[in-house]
Amino acid sequence: MEDLKWLFKKYGFLLLILLVAVILSVLSWSKLHGNPEKRAEEVWEPPVIISEKEDERI
Repeated sequence: MEDLKWLFKKYGFLLLILLVAVILSVLSWSKLHGNPEKRAEEVWEPPVIISEKEDERI
């Protein structure tokens, strides 16, 4: 137990900075590579050309 107290007294600030860096990197990684927001896709279809023969049948 004394060894842990000595470890935290000597390297506590460094461990805290390391912990914060790991948490921030995990959050940013999940934000960049997580599930993208679903958006409606815009679909473009070329216009349909009706010839005169088809137009007469209608």
